[in-house]
Amino acid sequence: MQNNEENVNQRDEQDVSVQYDFSIKFSNNSKSQNLLVNKTLHSEDETIKSERDSHLLNGSKKSGNYCAVRAGETLQITPPRQQIFEPVKGQDKLEDGRNVNPTGKEIQNIIIETSLISSNPEDEGLENKNGSCDDQSDIESTDLSTPTFSFRALGSRHKLILISISLCSFLSYLCLSLIAPFFPSEAASKNVSDSVSGWIFGIFALTQFLISPVSGKLLPLMGLKFMYIGGLFIAAGCTVLFGTLTYIDTSSENITFIIYCFLLRIILAIGCCGLQTASFALVAKEFPDSVATVFGITEVFVGVGFMSGPAIGGFLYGSGGFIMPFSVVGAIMFLCVPFNFWLIPADTVVEKSSSSKISFWVMMKSPKTIINSFSTLVAAMIYSILDPTLEPHLSGSFNLEADIIGLLFLLMAAFYAIMSPIAGWICDKLPDNRGVLIPGFIISAVGMLFLGPSEILGLRDLLDDQLWLNIVSLIVLGIGSSLALIPTFDIYVSIAEELGFDDDLGMYGIVAGLWGSMYAIGDFLGPTIGGTLLDIYGFPFCCTITAGACLFMVPLLLFSWLYDTRCCRQNYRAFIS
Repeated sequence: MQNNEENVNQRDEQDVSVQYDFSIKFSNNSKSQNLLVNKTLHSEDETIKSERDSHLLNGSKKSGNYCAVRAGETLQITPPRQQIFEPVKGQDKLEDGRNVNPTGKEIQNIIIETSLISSNPEDEGLENKNGSCDDQSDIESTDLSTPTFSFRALGSRHKLILISISLCSFLSYLCLSLIAPFFPSEAASKNVSDSVSGWIFGIFALTQFLISPVSGKLLPLMGLKFMYIGGLFIAAGCTVLFGTLTYIDTSSENITFIIYCFLLRIILAIGCCGLQTASFALVAKEFPDSVATVFGITEVFVGVGFMSGPAIGGFLYGSGGFIMPFSVVGAIMFLCVPFNFWLIPADTVVEKSSSSKISFWVMMKSPKTIINSFSTLVAAMIYSILDPTLEPHLSGSFNLEADIIGLLFLLMAAFYAIMSPIAGWICDKLPDNRGVLIPGFIISAVGMLFLGPSEILGLRDLLDDQLWLNIVSLIVLGIGSSLALIPTFDIYVSIAEELGFDDDLGMYGIVAGLWGSMYAIGDFLGPTIGGTLLDIYGFPFCCTITAGACLFMVPLLLFSWLYDTRCCRQNYRAFIS
């Protein structure tokens, strides 16, 4: 008897390196029926014998005709009204004669198809011991479509959470752009050069780029609630303190003023980065079925805060001087702290979170992550590269006043804000968000080429540089940049699930930190590269280079999309070590 057991164990170790067990469960609601799949991996060559991840799958996001199942991969489900086939340890064939092929690290030619089975044990039509259904009439078609997001359908708590995230997003980007209309002149009055003043602006985005991966890693350790409220408190304090810098005496030297400007902007960036990372994680945690839609809604308030910051800052500066804008905005942020302390749910302690085995660098090993990171970076540059370049172009070419130029900036940001929730809604309806990214970059490239207009393509000689063309181009850029940016966060979440990361706070922290880091570096490189190109080559060449970066992303995204589709159809998926 002992020899037989040893022979079985030896056969298992030699022939069966990976074995999967699947349990299928349906949860029903009035609008849709979602499929909950628990996947268990048993591997003889790992110290941890099993790990389990649960994914709430839906037909529009995760469906596919075939499924090549492997360790750490999101299970993909085919259309409904079919039988469920389960591979069993040591079994070479399914009941219909198809190969299980349990050897090696990849199981091929297994079709996992779904059927609606009653969740009530007393109902007829449950599976019997052989896996068949007693009554085929009880097998119904399952609607696996994504539930439509509706603010009215949300509970009161979720409504308040969405309002809180939107308000905090508005305030964090408001305090970022608040200083634009008056700080350069205030700094010049204290003998600060334009280059140093520009670095005081840019240090915010540079700090966010460096801190975002760290904040994502610290999120499961510090807790979502602590990071959210702590980031809000730090941002409020730095905003108020920045207004007091006007009282620093610079008659003899201005180094103290410069140091405190840099110091407060760096700490402000750290606070806003923590708030932003926690906000992204909160969106993914509280609205798992509508991440892109809710993210698009919050981006509306990001755009409104960023575009209204100069107007609000200029009005308050004219009313009460340098300290007034910072005091008012900082006070509002302080008032949000106790409200969010009551609203944000306490974190549940999860031992041995997946964050212990994942990191920024693990995510970056995936080719999909690299491509999506470039997409996020280029999408952020579309808007930020115009910050130091559009005003000189419009004032030099058309002699426009500052208030008119501000309205044109507002026009682009307004269309970005309008398009953001629409882009999020489209993303939640499509099986792959790259179907939104590709037209987004194409539209952005067209807007940039006509904004110059491009001299390389001869558009400047053909159309000349006319004001109406610039206005239309800015509207097109607002729409295109929204389509190119909104899908990127949800793509990061899908990549993390495909890599086998648990659906917990650690995963959302890494995703939020990675997205924030890539966006921040794009927000930093945009003005830096744009200002340099403007000084050396002029505005049309600057727009042409930006359009080239957008068009470069199109074949890259298209190739990766077609490659994944081919691999899904033929059941070939490469391992990512």
